[in-house]
Amino acid sequence: MMIFSLRFGSRLLVIISSPCTVEECFTKNDIIFANRPIFLFGKYIGYSNTIVTSAPYGEHWRNLRRLSALEIFSPNRLNMFIGTRRDEIKILLHRLSQN
Repeated sequence: MMIFSLRFGSRLLVIISSPCTVEECFTKNDIIFANRPIFLFGKYIGYSNTIVTSAPYGEHWRNLRRLSALEIFSPNRLNMFIGTRRDEIKILLHRLSQN
């Protein structure tokens, strides 16, 4: 098992190589690791860190996550846009094949 840290710009990253240790970190200490780093993106584009991808862990984030699961990622809603997703995948594959 190896645990080490890296400086990634101004951020400190912790690398854990053991799956058992990773599982322990995310089950016994899940609340400690639940927050996301604060970036300028969240302030200016993420409406002061109030969108689901940049909101800090808490009641607001849980409500956003629940609404996303019910309204955006529900099977019915996903099926409504299956044609659009297929078209976008075709365009992407076509562009990738030309490079």
